Amino acid sequence: MIRKKLFFVLFVLFPALLFGQKTDSIRYPKLKVTEILVSNYEHAFEAGTNQFSVKNSRVDAVGNFTENISYRGQLTLKDNGNFNVLDLSATFMPVQGLSLTFGQTAIPLFNPYVAGPSSMMFATRPYIGDYFLSTRDVGLSGKYQFYAGIMPVSVELGLFNGNTINKSEWRKGKNMSYGARLQLGTMKGARATVKFYDYPNSEELHYFFYGADVRYEGDNWKIETEVINRDNRKDEKDDLLSYYVQGVYGFPLKKSWIFKNVLPAVRWDALKKGHEESGMDVNRLTVGVGFGLTQKYFSSLLRLNYERCFVNREIDILGNEKDSDKLIVGLILVL
Repeated sequence: MIRKKLFFVLFVLFPALLFGQKTDSIRYPKLKVTEILVSNYEHAFEAGTNQFSVKNSRVDAVGNFTENISYRGQLTLKDNGNFNVLDLSATFMPVQGLSLTFGQTAIPLFNPYVAGPSSMMFATRPYIGDYFLSTRDVGLSGKYQFYAGIMPVSVELGLFNGNTINKSEWRKGKNMSYGARLQLGTMKGARATVKFYDYPNSEELHYFFYGADVRYEGDNWKIETEVINRDNRKDEKDDLLSYYVQGVYGFPLKKSWIFKNVLPAVRWDALKKGHEESGMDVNRLTVGVGFGLTQKYFSSLLRLNYERCFVNREIDILGNEKDSDKLIVGLILVL
């Protein structure tokens, strides 16, 4: 434990001390460190239970080694003080618009505003972000960005171990994972993507994912919707289907007040397991309000969420407090 704590301190402080001594005449290396803390209090009404938790405590270091080479290292401190490496990768940009990332990085399936705590609208992820697959793996991915007329276009391809994060082992070629994503537009304004991911983890397990999403983000509001299907090629009873629609609108408050803005938000998401034609198994309505701690919208805030679950058929991946109606009070700090 002492060694892990020492590693954590060195990870955060050493690059800052090293790079902080460079003169103005030296452009590289560059480094930006972001720290994220998410703490929640939750009350489950049906069970009558409560819990306090640190949902996420992350340190994200991103920088440029040279003009054409960047790097990223992201750690999370959670689960009774255990460290977990999320990102550890280098990116090479040989020509304009093309980037190649090698190491442990995000797979081309999930959106950062669904999986990342610093950009989520709510205290909990939608079902898509929790129950389908890990968001990262070790491998090689490439992205090419260009314009088709006035439309920004991005094509992303990736080949991965197929073991999710922090695990590497020799694999036969047919058991490696691969995926692709086509994106139209950018995070500001309108954006749409289609994507797939093939995950043949072993002779007994083979998942194939496919989905699409559409979003629009303005200066103080955004709306998003997404659907993903997980097809289990070995057992159709383990198929998953989920979608969500969510939106938020920010209202500014006086700069002299403790809270700088207020952000009401609403989400509807649903989850279905198996192939029976009986509609979605669980639907959930989440309503909330966030109180911004800085002038920047959708960043550090105190938020109150209420989740109302409608259970048509109980499924094994939920249960206990996971499909209970809940009140959540959360604090998120992005430094």
